Amino acid sequence: MNTLNLKDGMKIACVINGTIIEDARIRKLGRKIYICQNLRDGDNPPTGDKLGYLYSWSFYEDRPEACNVYGIKIIDDDKLYVNVGDIVILGIEKRKILVLCLSIKNTKKQEFG
Repeated sequence: MNTLNLKDGMKIACVINGTIIEDARIRKLGRKIYICQNLRDGDNPPTGDKLGYLYSWSFYEDRPEACNVYGIKIIDDDKLYVNVGDIVILGIEKRKILVLCLSIKNTKKQEFG
Protein backbone atom coordinates (compact mmCIF):
# COMPACT_ATOMS: atom_id res chain seq x y z
CA MET A 1 0.00 0.00 0.00
CA ASN A 2 1.38 3.40 -1.01
CA THR A 3 0.86 5.49 2.14
CA LEU A 4 3.30 8.15 0.87
CA ASN A 5 1.01 9.23 -2.00
CA LEU A 6 3.93 9.75 -4.39
CA LYS A 7 3.42 12.44 -7.03
CA ASP A 8 5.09 13.07 -10.38
CA GLY A 9 8.22 15.22 -9.97
CA MET A 10 8.48 14.70 -6.20
CA LYS A 11 12.03 14.60 -4.79
CA ILE A 12 12.79 11.49 -2.73
CA ALA A 13 15.52 9.38 -1.12
CA CYS A 14 15.37 5.56 -0.96
CA VAL A 15 17.30 2.32 -1.18
CA ILE A 16 17.27 0.49 -4.53
CA ASN A 17 18.61 -3.05 -4.57
CA GLY A 18 20.98 -2.27 -1.65
CA THR A 19 22.20 1.08 -3.06
CA ILE A 20 21.39 4.22 -1.04
CA ILE A 21 19.88 6.85 -3.32
CA GLU A 22 19.88 10.36 -1.81
CA ASP A 23 18.98 12.37 -4.93
CA ALA A 24 16.03 11.13 -6.99
CA ARG A 25 12.73 12.26 -8.45
CA ILE A 26 9.48 10.42 -9.13
CA ARG A 27 8.07 9.95 -12.65
CA LYS A 28 4.57 8.52 -12.24
CA LEU A 29 2.75 7.00 -15.21
CA GLY A 30 -0.50 5.37 -14.16
CA ARG A 31 0.18 2.78 -11.42
CA LYS A 32 3.83 2.46 -12.44
CA ILE A 33 6.35 4.64 -10.64
CA TYR A 34 9.84 5.36 -11.93
CA ILE A 35 12.60 6.52 -9.58
CA CYS A 36 14.82 8.74 -11.73
CA GLN A 37 18.37 8.88 -10.31
CA ASN A 38 22.06 8.57 -11.26
CA LEU A 39 23.18 5.32 -9.58
CA ARG A 40 21.09 2.25 -10.56
CA ASP A 41 20.15 1.38 -14.14
CA GLY A 42 16.78 -0.30 -14.53
CA ASP A 43 13.51 0.15 -16.39
CA ASN A 44 13.10 3.38 -18.39
CA PRO A 45 9.81 5.30 -18.71
CA PRO A 46 8.14 4.81 -22.11
CA THR A 47 8.42 8.56 -22.70
CA GLY A 48 12.20 8.36 -22.15
CA ASP A 49 11.96 11.36 -19.78
CA LYS A 50 14.14 10.64 -16.74
CA LEU A 51 13.86 14.22 -15.44
CA GLY A 52 17.51 14.97 -16.25
CA TYR A 53 18.91 11.89 -14.47
CA LEU A 54 20.96 9.11 -16.10
CA TYR A 55 18.86 6.13 -14.97
CA SER A 56 15.47 5.08 -13.65
CA TRP A 57 14.13 2.10 -11.68
CA SER A 58 10.46 1.17 -11.70
CA PHE A 59 7.89 -0.46 -9.45
CA TYR A 60 4.11 -0.63 -9.12
CA GLU A 61 2.89 1.82 -6.50
CA ASP A 62 1.38 -0.82 -4.25
CA ARG A 63 4.44 -3.14 -4.31
CA PRO A 64 7.82 -1.31 -4.14
CA GLU A 65 9.45 -4.17 -2.18
CA ALA A 66 8.76 -6.57 -5.08
CA CYS A 67 11.32 -4.57 -7.11
CA ASN A 68 13.85 -4.15 -4.25
CA VAL A 69 12.83 -0.57 -3.40
CA TYR A 70 12.82 0.24 0.33
CA GLY A 71 12.76 3.19 2.71
CA ILE A 72 11.20 5.78 0.40
CA LYS A 73 11.33 9.21 2.04
CA ILE A 74 9.98 12.45 0.61
CA ILE A 75 12.67 15.14 0.83
CA ASP A 76 10.92 18.09 -0.82
CA ASP A 77 10.10 20.81 1.70
CA ASP A 78 9.11 23.53 -0.74
CA LYS A 79 5.99 21.88 -2.18
CA LEU A 80 2.78 20.66 -0.62
CA TYR A 81 2.14 17.04 -1.60
CA VAL A 82 -0.78 16.10 0.62
CA ASN A 83 -4.47 16.31 -0.10
CA VAL A 84 -7.58 16.17 2.08
CA GLY A 85 -8.29 12.52 2.85
CA ASP A 86 -4.64 11.37 2.59
CA ILE A 87 -3.20 9.21 5.36
CA VAL A 88 0.19 10.38 6.67
CA ILE A 89 2.50 8.62 9.09
CA LEU A 90 3.90 10.70 11.96
CA GLY A 91 6.35 8.57 13.88
CA ILE A 92 4.34 5.48 14.82
CA GLU A 93 0.93 7.13 14.39
CA LYS A 94 -1.24 7.35 11.28
CA ARG A 95 -3.23 10.55 10.72
CA LYS A 96 -5.85 11.50 8.15
CA ILE A 97 -5.65 14.97 6.56
CA LEU A 98 -9.00 16.67 7.24
CA VAL A 99 -8.25 20.20 6.07
CA LEU A 100 -5.37 22.10 4.42
CA CYS A 101 -4.20 25.45 5.72
CA LEU A 102 -1.80 27.44 3.57
CA SER A 103 0.07 30.62 4.23
CA ILE A 104 0.28 33.01 1.31
CA LYS A 105 3.26 35.32 1.07
CA ASN A 106 2.63 38.90 0.04
CA THR A 107 4.60 39.27 -3.17
CA LYS A 108 3.56 42.85 -3.87
CA LYS A 109 6.20 45.45 -3.25
CA GLN A 110 4.75 48.43 -1.45
CA GLU A 111 6.48 51.78 -1.47
CA PHE A 112 5.74 54.51 1.02
CA GLY A 113 6.77 58.13 0.96
